Amino acid sequence: MLMFACLLWLGQSDADLILVAHPRVEFRSITVRELQLIYLKRMDRLQKQRVVPLQYRHDHPMQKLFERLVMDPHFDLDNYWYEQQVQAGERPPQAVPDEAHLLVYVSRNPGHIGFVSAKLLEDARGLGLVIIPFPKPPG
Repeated sequence: MLMFACLLWLGQSDADLILVAHPRVEFRSITVRELQLIYLKRMDRLQKQRVVPLQYRHDHPMQKLFERLVMDPHFDLDNYWYEQQVQAGERPPQAVPDEAHLLVYVSRNPGHIGFVSAKLLEDARGLGLVIIPFPKPPG
């Protein structure tokens, strides 16, 4: 399954993803490290603003692409969330079924952020969302 998801996104890069945020969000940039911390729920504020991440189901191709671009390749995200739930009762970020749902949800919920294909840039703008360039990995 993972190989299939990777094949679906062969040739995709960080330039093919954009971050979208609720219209009241004031920050306009984010680092890879900040994204990691937000999506691991180790950080819930950015520039003094509450940030709530949305993601896709763990087997969704967009989720796999995001994880490949943001998380360490040796990091087992499924195991991380299993341990967090058992040890601390912490749950992963809320998952939405597709990009259309993510765009609408972010537009209606202050502080929420998510990621979508850059092909949906105009749809995101039409909903008044803040567009944040996808960060470049360090190096």
